[in-house]
Amino acid sequence: MAGLKLRKPLSTLMSRISPLLRLAVLAWLAGFSGVRGQGVAMPRMASGAEELGWVDRQFPENGDPEARKRALERVIDDFGDDSDTVFRAEVRLALLDWNGGHPLAAHDRLRGLQSSHFRGIDRDKRAWAQILDGQALADLNRLPEAVDRLDRVVEDSRLSIERRSLAAIALAEAIMPQAPKDALATLE
Repeated sequence: MAGLKLRKPLSTLMSRISPLLRLAVLAWLAGFSGVRGQGVAMPRMASGAEELGWVDRQFPENGDPEARKRALERVIDDFGDDSDTVFRAEVRLALLDWNGGHPLAAHDRLRGLQSSHFRGIDRDKRAWAQILDGQALADLNRLPEAVDRLDRVVEDSRLSIERRSLAAIALAEAIMPQAPKDALATLE
């Protein structure tokens, strides 16, 4: 950049562009070494919810799992005192483990979310984790535990119908190989 001549100072140009574009320019200027460490260029948002939303847009589930993992770990580093944010990020990490063919890692991560630190988490969010844990347990051939976990979500009338339906589908998938009629009855 030594031979580059600008008509206006770089600081003046940078002040006129949006924060996200500014971040991209700074990352480019830094040679993509990671603006904030861990090899992930990402802004520091005002809240954990905003930062998780940004991660979901920039590092979607169907994208690069390693980059998404690093970004989610960064969110946990940034908002480690926010139990809701940590919970949501950890469930996303467990989903990465499960989708990556590592159901034991997913189960272990989700088991850690059962501590008293997370008791104040919204019931629907906790059910989301329980559904994923039930699926991981089914993949580990721990069917009785999986059925118990999923059935508790299905039967909890305080949960949204969407969560309960997802649990019923996961339960049917888990028991279908051994009991197809019971799987069908679960969905009725």
